[in-house]
Amino acid sequence: TLQNHLHQELPNIISRKTIKAADKLSLSINVQDTTFLRHIVLKNITIPEEAIIKGNIYGCDSLRISAHIPHLHFNKEYFRNSSLNIHSSNKFLTSLFTTERRQKRGFTTLSLKANAGDNRLRVITGIDNQRQPRTKGELDITANFINTRNNDPHITAWIAPTVLTVSDMPWSIHPTNL
Repeated sequence: TLQNHLHQELPNIISRKTIKAADKLSLSINVQDTTFLRHIVLKNITIPEEAIIKGNIYGCDSLRISAHIPHLHFNKEYFRNSSLNIHSSNKFLTSLFTTERRQKRGFTTLSLKANAGDNRLRVITGIDNQRQPRTKGELDITANFINTRNNDPHITAWIAPTVLTVSDMPWSIHPTNL
């Protein structure tokens, strides 16, 4: 079902699975023990406080998944207030991941937004250290997945203009095609 959702948004790069009937799934997961997860990712990962994942999937028509992870230790890194929201609407798949990563002098907010639809993927990554000297901003990249006349896959990408602040100094990123 998830592969079919992705195929609907990015048909030139994700193949469709044949489904005889529309899948309907509701889920509610409370994660307290990460033993199984550690075996899958082969990394030291612990969740000291219960994480909650909820969602509904109704075939290719509707998808909504949300996760909240209050605290996460991944190898030697510590993250807090992590959340993931994924939903589909109007033939677009949208996701937002936010977290706070512990640094030497406090926490840095990180975000990743992604939108997929009509063979286009847009990814916006963000950072904000919330202290002086300030480091903050977003990088916005869009990729188009098209097939040529010979049915060969082709990718075009574009970086949107933005200003990133690094150590209180603004840096202009000019638009460019890749």
